[in-house]
Amino acid sequence: TNANVDENTKLSMEGKIDIRTTLDVRVNYLKNKPKELINEVVKKIKFNPGSDILIKTLNKKNYLTILVTAGFVPISTYVSERLGFKNVVSNEFEFANNKFTGKYVPVIATKNAKLDYLKEICTKKAINQKKVVAIGDGANDLGVLNYSGLGIGYNAYQIVKDNIKNQIFHTDLKSVLFFLGINEIEFTK
Repeated sequence: TNANVDENTKLSMEGKIDIRTTLDVRVNYLKNKPKELINEVVKKIKFNPGSDILIKTLNKKNYLTILVTAGFVPISTYVSERLGFKNVVSNEFEFANNKFTGKYVPVIATKNAKLDYLKEICTKKAINQKKVVAIGDGANDLGVLNYSGLGIGYNAYQIVKDNIKNQIFHTDLKSVLFFLGINEIEFTK
């Protein structure tokens, strides 16, 4: 049921069950449902306040902005394109006859998958980890948040609150720009 999916997601974000279990439950719930459900999901997406200004400003300042999510293509692609990320890395649903098969391509499906990707991109692009800014809210973000020069919990679950010094609770994502010393007059709207 949808309640099971929600509960599993919450437990995973809190670090109480592994992310792969949650993804399996999510994808299995969709088995044999029509692919068009994605259009309904996309219509319901609410972007975090300040996310558009954050990404536009970072892009203008030549940051390499990448959305790394345990979510799924094509939803992650929509979010990435809408906000202007330079790249997106996520899992991919498998479809047959315009229906969900109950299977997926697991790209970001383990506890350390995001961290592994970050290390790979830092090596490929010769980026010093101290120059990396990472934002996350759940257990599967802890690796990148700890590895980064600036890891920030955003409206985070308790496990991130307990383990990451920098937190944003009462303001929007534009606050990340202040962490970076970027003044409001430099924001790109």
